[in-house]
Amino acid sequence: MSSIISYKGTRWFKCDFHLHTTASLCFQDREVTAKQWVDRAIAQGLNCVAVTDHNTGFGIDDIKAAAVGTDLTVFLVLKLLVMLQKFIC
Repeated sequence: MSSIISYKGTRWFKCDFHLHTTASLCFQDREVTAKQWVDRAIAQGLNCVAVTDHNTGFGIDDIKAAAVGTDLTVFLVLKLLVMLQKFIC
């Protein structure tokens, strides 16, 4: 089994692992489409992104679909708010 490497040395990628979509309440511009979101990430020179919406994964499917056919790699990171209470018996 052989593989051909078309480059020599270390290969670097520009990534942002903390981005929100309109699925997060903190996202300011509610009119942004998934395609616009992906196009902006690519325009910023990003090779990979992580969608880190708060308490939901609803934004990921549209972003992943919009990224099909591009060189942008999309990861899902789900941030959940967990409230713990300590009970004393």
